[in-house]
Order: sequence, then structure tokens, then C-alpha cells
Amino acid sequence: MDYVIAIRSYRRSEKIKQKTLRILEKDGIPKENIYIFVGTDEIDDYKKSLGDGYTILDGGDKGTNYCNNKIISYFPHYKYIIQCDDDINFVLELKTMNDSLERKKENGRIEPKGLKQINTLDLIKKGKDLLDSHKYNLWGTYPVVNDYFMKDGYTTTLSFCIGRMFGFINTRDIIIQDDCRDDYERTILYYERDGGVIRFNNITIDADTYIGKGGLAEIRTIEKMEDSCKYLLNKYPNYVKRKTTKGKYPEIRLVK
Repeated sequence: MDYVIAIRSYRRSEKIKQKTLRILEKDGIPKENIYIFVGTDEIDDYKKSLGDGYTILDGGDKGTNYCNNKIISYFPHYKYIIQCDDDINFVLELKTMNDSLERKKENGRIEPKGLKQINTLDLIKKGKDLLDSHKYNLWGTYPVVNDYFMKDGYTTTLSFCIGRMFGFINTRDIIIQDDCRDDYERTILYYERDGGVIRFNNITIDADTYIGKGGLAEIRTIEKMEDSCKYLLNKYPNYVKRKTTKGKYPEIRLVK
């Protein structure tokens, strides 16, 4: 299977080693398959921190959507790309009745009781098989680390594919404009064009979203998130509605 891993990273040249890169190395993914897109002025810092083996590239300093489009333009047409964040702790799957309920502490976090770690490469292969069989071009995972709401299997309807980790075929014609909820817009555009997306409802990604220095937490303000809401509501009124939330950010939800 021919694939690449594309990681967006911002001011986390040390943390990425402890999080996402550690997971990928543990799961047997070769360094030569991993491409890390960083801020223009951070390339030397990442090269010094990570050493040889990884391909470190200029992801620009103009926001997440700009970096997303740099990734699309860098790789050739129809390349199978797995894009992920730099702060992943676990790749998790819903346990069955036969699975052990033993909990593990790793990467500074405790594995949720109803979930078990799985090999990232297995997920990558499973995602590609389903894309091929359904003739779709995007797969994603369940957006919340909560075994109470997760279910077995996958769906092909309009279901949010969170940006923590997702796989896609690089058709180069899906261009993201939103800088805060690029994963929502990506899901809508692939669904609208292909008639469906693969969303694993039994697999989820535990990550340090909005935790610590670096990453998107430093650039996503309440004002920017509100602008994002308005943009998506206006551009995709058939797919997007406001969502009531107790969090500090205004939120949306996808509707079918």
C-alpha cells in the first residue's frame, strides 16, 4: 500500500516527538513516509529537534487552510494521504465483550476503560479498503473519546470527520477556505462531491487539543470561531446549523 503521513505542526518541535511521532514509530510506520509541515521560520528548529529521517517542509504562516492547501499541492494527484495533528496520544477502538478491561497509562494519559489501542497502520489499511470499495475519497474517525456514544462499524452519510486524523485521496479539487473549522468544511465538500464519506464510529483519536503551548490553541480566538460559524452557515445552509454548547467557543453541527 502506497501512502504518506502529513502532519501539521506549530511551535511543537519537542512535543511532536512525545506524541504523534512516538505513536507512529511504535506502530511501525517508517520515517520516510512521514512529512511534517511547519511554520516558515521553524524549519531549522524542527530539523535540529527531530534529527535525520523525517521530511520537514514549509507549511507557511498564513493559517491552517493555507497549510492544508500546501499539503494538497505538494503531493501528486491521487496520492493516498493520512493527515493528522501533532499532539496525538492514542488511536483507540471500541472494545468488544471479549477484550480485556485492563487500563493502561501511556503518553501522560490513561487509556479509557471502554476503548483499546489499535495499530495506526491497520486503520490506514482499513480506511483505504473502504474508500476503494465505496469509491469515496475521505475517511475519518469518531470526534469524541467517549465509548458510551460510540458504535460498531462505520457510516457513509454526512458525518463529521474530525481533523485529528483522517485519510483522503488527493484529487486536488477540494479547496478549504475556513481557517478554524477546516475539518467541517472538508467533510461537507467531500460528501457533496462524492455522495458519501467513510466515518468510523468505533474508532477515535485521543489528542491534546487546546492543551499546552503551540498548536491551534494559540490562534483560535472566540472572534475567529464566530467568524467561522457565520462563514459555514452562510455558505452551506443545507448542511450546517448552530449548536448549543457550554464551552467558550460558538459551535455548529452538521445536518443531513
